[in-house]
Amino acid sequence: MATIFRFLSSVTPTSSDASSASSASGGSGSSFSWETIWNTITNYFQSNAWNILFWFATLVIGVIFIYIVVRLFRLIMRKRGVDEMAVRFLSRIIKFALWTFLVLILLALMGVPITGLTTAVSAAILAIGMALRDFLSHLAAGIILIGSRNYKKGDCIQINGLEGAIVDINFLFTTVRTYDSTRVTIPNSMMVNSCVTNLHALGMRRLALHFPVAHDADLDLAKKTLLEVMHSDGRIKLDPVPTCRLSGINQNYLDLLCLCHVDYEDYWDIYFYIWDQGYDALKRVGIHTPYQRVSVYQGQDKEEFPISHPELPTRVEKKPKDDEIRHLSLVDYDELTPEQVAEIMVHNKKVREKKKAQKEKEKAKKAEGKKQAKK
Repeated sequence: MATIFRFLSSVTPTSSDASSASSASGGSGSSFSWETIWNTITNYFQSNAWNILFWFATLVIGVIFIYIVVRLFRLIMRKRGVDEMAVRFLSRIIKFALWTFLVLILLALMGVPITGLTTAVSAAILAIGMALRDFLSHLAAGIILIGSRNYKKGDCIQINGLEGAIVDINFLFTTVRTYDSTRVTIPNSMMVNSCVTNLHALGMRRLALHFPVAHDADLDLAKKTLLEVMHSDGRIKLDPVPTCRLSGINQNYLDLLCLCHVDYEDYWDIYFYIWDQGYDALKRVGIHTPYQRVSVYQGQDKEEFPISHPELPTRVEKKPKDDEIRHLSLVDYDELTPEQVAEIMVHNKKVREKKKAQKEKEKAKKAEGKKQAKK
């Protein structure tokens, strides 16, 4: 296909043409020049009609193709529940790349040499990439984090000795609030390339506490006492079953390991509860923690152990959240009455209906937002 530049050069009369046209027409070369231009334009479009039609067809088809691809990409990402910010950002990148490719195709059809242009663009992209490699690394990691949805706001994580709750995740950084009320900004590349422990992912955590007792202590009584402490609080889960085992024999004491599982939000309350009640419970049954001391007894003198809590509190079961489904195991069916099982089934049905209504409400809200955006 002839280029636009050749066309413009062909329709522009040269000085020799203008002088010859002026001499032939006796000074009235203006009408002859415009007639020549019109004839040249007419001949050009007649001889290149199919090429011009193909160029415009390529333009129209390319625009339609870009629109369909971008819309389809947004639809797939939203169906998979990807964050809306990530969907918009990625769709803009895809749209820009497709438009760049379409422009290069149209320039090639016009006969414009694009080899030098593509080389210059590639060199510019390479230079920008080298200068912004850290930025692009954080950006790519942010896209992976937001797209994969491995972490969400409120999750408690551990990374490189840092522990805290996620406050915000954007395309460059992840903000974490630690337990001492400080905000720490972590580059997303570190979140992707490091080992991250998500303490909140399963909803519950295992609690492990070590109680030292004397070598001459009654181990069975100590284990039974500590198990009673763990069973005394309804926030401690009975499945998995709390356990207490001898985990080590040291020079000065025996190490008893207590294991139990609690909900994530109850972790620290139960942690201090077991330490407090366990220490008093061991003293109530005459088991003391060893420490360096010299005891002198006269006659039948008895040691006195001060007790802060006279007895264990009555166990009160933790009420499950109203918006959570209560999963029943085979043990539950054996221990619960038919009326309790029926009550749980009714509760689960209400929770599912509530979640379904909430999803429909969110879907309607998104649809309304799209309508307003189109207007």
